Amino acid sequence: MYVINEITVETLKDRETEGDNIKGLKESEGVKNVPSTEGIRFSKFTSCIGIISKKHDLLNGVHLCIYSNGTKISGADIPNIKAIIGDDHDDAFIFGMVSVWEGSGLRGFLDTLKTELSISEDKEYPWGDGRYIIRYTDGFFYSENIIW
Repeated sequence: MYVINEITVETLKDRETEGDNIKGLKESEGVKNVPSTEGIRFSKFTSCIGIISKKHDLLNGVHLCIYSNGTKISGADIPNIKAIIGDDHDDAFIFGMVSVWEGSGLRGFLDTLKTELSISEDKEYPWGDGRYIIRYTDGFFYSENIIW
């Protein structure tokens, strides 16, 4: 079974102050209601994608890997993703290692995911590997590929 663990905003903030070298939203985790100016930090992407949505001044995000708990992600997992991201948002996008997902036969999954989450066709960004933090300020999403 593919598992997405929902963590709290407090847990996400605590990781910023811990000595843990895995800061941010880890693989197969999601978080809701993060203040948009604080943003959501993601642990390292090597083959993962992230999804961010914004409603009013709050962000929701998930860090998805192709396999979780030994199970490959599939259309059956979209309701769990939707429960975190929502579909009644002001804006949303997908980013990360999109080409790896396409190479793993998941292009159809990504297209269905965008439809189910009401993400427009032009809101898919094939960024490379890295550690990202996404914020929303002054009407725009901002991303940083960060090093720590």
